[in-house]
Amino acid sequence: MTYVEDVVRPEVGLIFVAKEWRRTGVATAFVQALASDAGMTTADITWEQPFTEAGEALARAVSPDRVWIS
Repeated sequence: MTYVEDVVRPEVGLIFVAKEWRRTGVATAFVQALASDAGMTTADITWEQPFTEAGEALARAVSPDRVWIS
């Protein structure tokens, strides 16, 4: 969990998806479940650095307007 602007936000630290399951929506489903469980949208969660290129693409895909970095 991360505190940003006096709001507790769930944080994505690491998502690993086996190669044969990548690009099938698995990681997106994980992020959506995290946000839903916290009662937030995917735009409200935070992301831990460092990003891989794929991780940054995922963050921007599920939260195109802004990405919170913790």
